[in-house]
Amino acid sequence: MCNCRQKDGFNKKYVGYWIISKSGGVHYLNENQKGAVKAGLNLSDLKTFPVPICSIKEQHQIVQESNPVYPFAIT
Repeated sequence: MCNCRQKDGFNKKYVGYWIISKSGGVHYLNENQKGAVKAGLNLSDLKTFPVPICSIKEQHQIVQESNPVYPFAIT
């Protein structure tokens, strides 16, 4: 377990939606997990977790458009 802090300039809901998206975070996690018996990630994998950068205005727009699709996902 680790505590991850987001950098300034990111909307936490935008980051959350990216992490749960099949083409985004889920894909990255599946591609980078290690271990045959118990798959997992290490801290350096999480430190380099890619999140697409766009303006904060675009992030808010993405959150607004995603909210009807995943209303329960990020609170």
